[in-house]
Amino acid sequence: MIADTSMEDPMDRAADDGYAELVSPMPRARSGRYSINVRPQLREVVLVDNDKPNSINIIRATQAELRRRGIAVRDEIIVRPVGRDPIDKQPQLFGQLSRERALVLDGVND
Repeated sequence: MIADTSMEDPMDRAADDGYAELVSPMPRARSGRYSINVRPQLREVVLVDNDKPNSINIIRATQAELRRRGIAVRDEIIVRPVGRDPIDKQPQLFGQLSRERALVLDGVND
């Protein structure tokens, strides 16, 4: 049996032009388009927990470390009602965060 070598290997293209085809093992919901403000109006951080395993502990440690460094962080940690869904698919939370004037740090591994 003779192997067909005429087919292009995607890995050859990856080395040449930076192209690589990645396959996600877990399908995820896609977000719609929205704009963000990269300069918060308040010098304060708002933390959002996405309710993944151990995420609240990581968020609390982040809150403590930021405070140790002298950065203002709100006491309340917002918990996303459905951590696996994009924020824009959660209208109430999306509306709340879109009006936020502080810097929003959202979730662990998001």
